[in-house]
Amino acid sequence: QLVGRGPWTVPAAFMYVSLSASSLQLNQFGLDGHGVKCLFFLPIRIEDILRGKTRGLGAYQAAQSILLSILLPLAIHVSLNEIVAGLLMTVCFFFVQSSVGRFTSISMPRAVSRTQMRASSTPVTLVLLGLAISAGSSAVFGGAYGATLHFEPRALVPVMATLATITFVVHHLLLPRTAAYAVRNRDRLLAAMG
Repeated sequence: QLVGRGPWTVPAAFMYVSLSASSLQLNQFGLDGHGVKCLFFLPIRIEDILRGKTRGLGAYQAAQSILLSILLPLAIHVSLNEIVAGLLMTVCFFFVQSSVGRFTSISMPRAVSRTQMRASSTPVTLVLLGLAISAGSSAVFGGAYGATLHFEPRALVPVMATLATITFVVHHLLLPRTAAYAVRNRDRLLAAMG
């Protein structure tokens, strides 16, 4: 209200929503606790476990993003073009966070209490990594959003859709490598979850 609506307002709102899921993305098995043993010892392919985690986190983040896209026009004047592009930017953030998070969830696992999530201490390494991912994603995707909005607003949705598609394809291509990494480091994850 004080500074008025700038071109950064909409992408910043969607970036903030994406950041709210960062701690869950970087520790995807944290809330499973002892249940993680069932995931790894049942006859379920590790690829399917990782896909399931992605779908669950995707549903969580999609709900937040859709709610934002409904509430945002009530607070400021915003076009449908900007809302759709903002949702696509959230998709970009999601797949980048998920791609990195699959590796950190295995290499730096830690159990998280469901009743005291805020009290659970996050290792400094994960905090710094989360900040680096957020800063890099904001620069790349937020920069693309801002530049396109400034120079060619009609291309905003196609540009963000292209970036979202690229991040999805990279995320999909990394799945076999991530699954192999999870199998090799399964004992570390199981030990951390107790």
